[in-house]
Amino acid sequence: GEIAAGAGVGTEGTSFSFTVQENNYLGKGLTVDATLSASEESLRGGLNISNPNYNYSGNLVYGGITSTTNDKPSSGYENTITNLNLGTKFEQYEDLYFTPGLDLSFDDLRVDGTASEKLKKQAGDFTEFNFRYGLEMDKRDRAFMPTAGSIVSFTQSLPIFADQPSLFNRFSYSKYHGFSDDVIGAIKFYGATITALDDD
Repeated sequence: GEIAAGAGVGTEGTSFSFTVQENNYLGKGLTVDATLSASEESLRGGLNISNPNYNYSGNLVYGGITSTTNDKPSSGYENTITNLNLGTKFEQYEDLYFTPGLDLSFDDLRVDGTASEKLKKQAGDFTEFNFRYGLEMDKRDRAFMPTAGSIVSFTQSLPIFADQPSLFNRFSYSKYHGFSDDVIGAIKFYGATITALDDD
């Protein structure tokens, strides 16, 4: 396991962070990652757990929860965003992986009289519950520091329930080539779109 702590000074003032990571929790092969960070105007925390060999099936199962609170009195607002996710990843065909999952998020935005008109229009409580799936073709020679091959993936998120529904699409491509034992070249492309489904 690993434990890390840090402190610094940035645009949000003094900040502190603390991270705990365990790669074989309880001797069951579980990966546990817990983080906590705080500054003068924000507090962030999260817990993620994954099992790369769920029930000895060779399939990855993961879940997590994160929460972020921002208190910006100088800008006239305070908001809390909480996210929960659950998903899996398994090899459907040779080198082709399917990654279905569920995402649930809550966004609570509070404003006062000093907030901008744009923020005032966005104030309120919002809930999103999305089904997410992805396809990934992995032809790399290895997952960590590949020297050859490629990986291409497509991800789409569909709203099951949302106060402000939207459609999310993401596409990424990476190609690796080894010119020598010490020189590895890579070409990468990433693109994403978010399309609102509410006429308002």
